Amino acid sequence: MESLSGEERLAPAPLVPEKRPRIFINVILFILTIITTFVIGAVDHLGFQSNEPIIFDLSFIHKIFADPSILRHGFYFSIAIMGFLLSHELGHYFTCRRYNINATLPYFIPAPTLVGTFGAFIKIKSPIKNKKALFDIGIAGPLAGFAVALPTLIVGLKLSKPILIPPVHRGLYLGLGEPLLFDLIERAFLPAYPANYDLLLHPIALAGWFGCLATALNLLPISQLDGGHISYAIFGKHYSKVSLGVFSVIILMGFITGFPGWFFWGLLILLLGLRHPRTLDDELPLDGKRKLLGLLALIIFILTFTAKPIYIS
Repeated sequence: MESLSGEERLAPAPLVPEKRPRIFINVILFILTIITTFVIGAVDHLGFQSNEPIIFDLSFIHKIFADPSILRHGFYFSIAIMGFLLSHELGHYFTCRRYNINATLPYFIPAPTLVGTFGAFIKIKSPIKNKKALFDIGIAGPLAGFAVALPTLIVGLKLSKPILIPPVHRGLYLGLGEPLLFDLIERAFLPAYPANYDLLLHPIALAGWFGCLATALNLLPISQLDGGHISYAIFGKHYSKVSLGVFSVIILMGFITGFPGWFFWGLLILLLGLRHPRTLDDELPLDGKRKLLGLLALIIFILTFTAKPIYIS
């Protein structure tokens, strides 16, 4: 305090310049993920051209070194994958900005997987004010991502082609589980094909399949997943029962389907925690409009969910 004209007054605090967000890591990961999805898209295009997926077959490496121009075929696949991930995460990010909640730009995760990435995420760095804000942040990502995944899937399936299933496969192949949305789009847009044929996915359809898988997994109503935010905002004090029930179903599906990914997903959820942190004002109820959007999220989950996403044949 300082004395002015015989009175004590508080001196104004010096202005502290706001720190600019460090986006170097975000940019590097974004570029690396473009590269990995580009390469995987080119590899998948080679398989699509030769009427067989190139899975567990490293011969494509020699083909790319022999003719690097092959990589250009990964462009549309990379655009489709990155477009889905970017729209999903920016849905969260801009909703956080709307509520003046501090959040980072998306972190992309490049990886040598079937689609060239493990996905993307943002970090929320400040408390969430109430259940309305929590609900809006949670649902914004899946809605934005699904809005991109749906037309991607329609275009990709229309570009896909039925191929005869050979009696003996050369090497190991990955089969992809088809969610309900696949069946609906096939019935609406594709001609019927014989029972001894299977649909070979165009790279863009593979990107749409990944969009469905990522949307369904994120909408599981548990932990810090998008579905966990939505579920907590809707059920409040009853959320713990929902969370425990969903976790039990996840583990049970691992035994029933034989898909080990469910056990990995269950372990990841345990590490994140089954509980959901409270908001600053947990007493503010949701309105009817948001509850209807919650029903829409459930419908999207049903359309995009598959109990056995990947199997080896």
